[in-house]
Amino acid sequence: MPNAFARLMGSEPVVALVKAGATLLLALTFAAAGLGACLIPAVTTALARQNAATELSAFSAQQLVEGAQAVRDYSFGSHDRHALLAAVYRMNQELEAQSGAVAPASLQARPTVDPKADPAALSTEELEQAFQGADQRYCLDEAAISHLDDVNAVASTALPPLALAALLAVAGAAHVAFYRGWRALGPILAGAGALALGFFALVGAGAALNFQGFFSLFHSLFFQGQSWVFPYDSLLICMLPEGFWIGMGALWLVVSATLSILSLILGIILIKKSKTSDQK
Repeated sequence: MPNAFARLMGSEPVVALVKAGATLLLALTFAAAGLGACLIPAVTTALARQNAATELSAFSAQQLVEGAQAVRDYSFGSHDRHALLAAVYRMNQELEAQSGAVAPASLQARPTVDPKADPAALSTEELEQAFQGADQRYCLDEAAISHLDDVNAVASTALPPLALAALLAVAGAAHVAFYRGWRALGPILAGAGALALGFFALVGAGAALNFQGFFSLFHSLFFQGQSWVFPYDSLLICMLPEGFWIGMGALWLVVSATLSILSLILGIILIKKSKTSDQK
């Protein structure tokens, strides 16, 4: 029975099927790897520091960077509403301390904050109360937080299957290498690299020609209506302006394309080695 199972798993139809599956899953993994790079906290910090829209906000660049870090953690990390609100409360405390240097017009509809209060010691309800009626330039209102909840839901749904796909791609490659030798991985690596490069060539061309249109199309795939659209000078947009997302897109493209190119090159080398070996 074990020998029969081994023959079945090593048969040409099964190995061919595993090859095809591993190729597709590996291409998906290359695409997901770029997303993984974008989710590194230090990337958010660097891009927010470089792109924060201080010209539209009463907050300083450092304050906007700290806010962007809190948004990233809420969307892709702890999803702690209290921590997010406390971070924005603290930003407003700092702004309150600097209010003498802020133009009077920018003080309209500010949150009600206690300059001496420890935000971490306040309850979520107390933090929410402080932001009631506040302008979107100074807080993340319910619409903004609801959008971040949607982002978290998409990430929570998508990331585990992407991780599973990577594991299955490795398992499939190991299966092929076990039954056909490591040189048989050439078509898998070359095929996965070519597929991923073709996909990102199309995506990159679309983004380069019309980033705003591409950005809108991307969001329409995951979010309903205009739930992701906010005023240009709102706190959320000032923390994460268009330049921030262009940087994220560029990083995603570079990481995924680099992995795909390396895979394609290695795959071609293995294919050539396999042909050379067959000719001997």
